Amino acid sequence: MAATGEDRVIHEVAGLSHVREPVYQGDPITLSPVVRRTRTRTGAACTLISRTAIFTDEANIASAGLAQKPARQVGGNETPLRLRMDVPPQVAPGRVTVYLSLEFDCAGRAVYDATRPVAFMLLRKPG
Repeated sequence: MAATGEDRVIHEVAGLSHVREPVYQGDPITLSPVVRRTRTRTGAACTLISRTAIFTDEANIASAGLAQKPARQVGGNETPLRLRMDVPPQVAPGRVTVYLSLEFDCAGRAVYDATRPVAFMLLRKPG
């Protein structure tokens, strides 16, 4: 089930998420979202199972990173995170966006949610 509206599991604080720059081809990114679990009926009973970074380049081609298990769970308070992730090699240099596709176990039911896209510049490696 995809989480929307009242069924959202994660809340991202608008305007605070960013990618630490500069980012060069072949180097990992550090994504810093500020999130909390929602206090809805759905969100209260959920455990994050996996997260997958989805990168979209200027040609509007989306590429998924590797699915990763969370290092920790997020509670009901706004929490700044620092996530290091590899950029798939096929992502072209230029303006890139990244968001997290999230899979939750909510009382035995799979629920999917996502963060908002965050833009950054992917630069060609010097040399």
